[in-house]
Amino acid sequence: MAYKKLLLQDQWIYRVAHYAPQLLYWCFTQKWFPSMSAMEEGCRENPAVFSTSDSDFAKDDRQPKAWSGESKPTRWDFDPLGLENPFPENYGNPVQIRQGCEDRIISCQIQCYVAERLPWIKYYELSDGGHLLPHNTTVVDAVLRSLLIALEPSFI
Repeated sequence: MAYKKLLLQDQWIYRVAHYAPQLLYWCFTQKWFPSMSAMEEGCRENPAVFSTSDSDFAKDDRQPKAWSGESKPTRWDFDPLGLENPFPENYGNPVQIRQGCEDRIISCQIQCYVAERLPWIKYYELSDGGHLLPHNTTVVDAVLRSLLIALEPSFI
């Protein structure tokens, strides 16, 4: 279901990654066809890639330019959903995922699915954030404060 919500060019990359992972590096380095939408030149101005809350941070020239178009495919020797809880039982929820529900690069449905399958991961969905949520200093301060005080954040 989350797959169908991706841009068509991103669906194509995921198909290549699934059925022909050896071609993934070529997909990211070739110039004939569009690659991942978040890695393209000019993606900061593309409303299909970034949400409205991300637009302000994406256009900010002070932010580092992390999108060079160069990427190396990653192949894991394990299934992330098969991971065992690395922490003692009484430790609580040491792994936390915090994601903006307006994220158009990584689907909230995928993150929620992972958190449901791995009970030692606590998932928080933030109502007014996108993929560039870590650049929002207000949210970062609230998250750090909640981690230090061990409270649930008030904006969730």
